Amino acid sequence: MVLSLEVAFVRLGIGYAGLRFNPFLKLQRNFYLEEYRSLWQSTFSCVSFDPDLIYVPTEGRCYFKNIEFDTVLTFDKWGRKYSNREHYHNHLIATIGDSFTMGWGVNDDETFSAVLSELIKRPVINLGVSSYGTYRELKRLVNNPMFSNIETIILQYCDNDLQENLLLNSPPQQTPKERFQSMFPERKPYSINYRSVLHALHNMANFNILGIGNSLFQNTKIQKHNTETYLNFTPHLKGLVKVLGLFPQIKNKKLIIFYINSKSWEENKFYNFVTLVSEAFPKATVLDVSFRVDDYFLLDDHLNKAGHHFLATELQKALLEKK
Repeated sequence: MVLSLEVAFVRLGIGYAGLRFNPFLKLQRNFYLEEYRSLWQSTFSCVSFDPDLIYVPTEGRCYFKNIEFDTVLTFDKWGRKYSNREHYHNHLIATIGDSFTMGWGVNDDETFSAVLSELIKRPVINLGVSSYGTYRELKRLVNNPMFSNIETIILQYCDNDLQENLLLNSPPQQTPKERFQSMFPERKPYSINYRSVLHALHNMANFNILGIGNSLFQNTKIQKHNTETYLNFTPHLKGLVKVLGLFPQIKNKKLIIFYINSKSWEENKFYNFVTLVSEAFPKATVLDVSFRVDDYFLLDDHLNKAGHHFLATELQKALLEKK
């Protein structure tokens, strides 16, 4: 009964007529993100302990699914694999970032790294790892066996990198092993917060036609007036500059920097990202990718297959312009 209620409630976010204009979508999305969603980095079979990086992807196949996807992720010491990937090459492109770069929610051949490689007919190695901040992303990069062969680095930033970057030199409250062990809290499968489900269902039961109208208006308003709610990148810049300065090994590499935030088409865009990052790193190519609503899953806050393909085409343009 619990499982059927849980799944039925979340699935309403996918099956309701109107889809992205579903008036209940915000409730369903919050429930999914806070109560239901599985985390890749908390999937024990997908990660292994690492004393420097806390955890790294376990080499081999990893099975990861949520309500909107059922995926297989394959890793080896060069990163996430995909069909026909080449890694012994003198002009490698490396992508680094968090779960967006790793390819949360898509299969091996559907990540933007895999699609980009196919588009430009050049090898791209995908070193993205879910929940990594910029420091761990770069450390994993320079420790890669093929680092000397990497010509271009594509760095994906995310707004949630801020804390890890700024706290880099702070005394750790836990050892790496303790942090790793804390990633796997003991809980019953499909555990559920009854209060939150009942509250959400109560709100749905009392939702009226006026609420539907308000929901449609609010969705349009976000699209039309989001310049008033954009994020300021200034607090993030200090941490990014500090972290990149710790890795002189990348100084002679070509660098492309862009960002993806959760639901970047709404209020989570940086209004001054390109200006500030370009001033700090004048030799880098800096992008502000205009993601669309349909580039994300309906409930999950990650790029879907279409979003990865769109991003790959935008990066292809940047690489062509950089030549």
